[in-house]
Amino acid sequence: MQAGIVQKIFLDHYHDYESGHIPHSREKDAAISIMTCKTPAQGYHIDACPNDDYEAIVFNSCKHRGCPMCGAAVRRYGWNDDERKRSIAHTFMWYSPSIMGFTSFGVTTVSFSRTF
Repeated sequence: MQAGIVQKIFLDHYHDYESGHIPHSREKDAAISIMTCKTPAQGYHIDACPNDDYEAIVFNSCKHRGCPMCGAAVRRYGWNDDERKRSIAHTFMWYSPSIMGFTSFGVTTVSFSRTF
């Protein structure tokens, strides 16, 4: 499989960047994940037809959320719907005193995400 554009940039320039900077461990993990996504370094699995008509070796993805080759697709196609299912809609009233001494009221609906 041909490397993606971002993966090629990381492969070409990350080691030069790392020699002049000290990246945080999260940054280094993300860079390594992007550089090794869908390569033999991530492992592979075999897609095969039960009739032995087709067999292909498919390299595993890194599954890092910052990876444009695999993480971006997860966000684009499923993350928003999953987050919407986990959120709780609340309605609350707020007020703010004005300069003239009057109070304005408003009703706002907000979704709060549950964290477990």
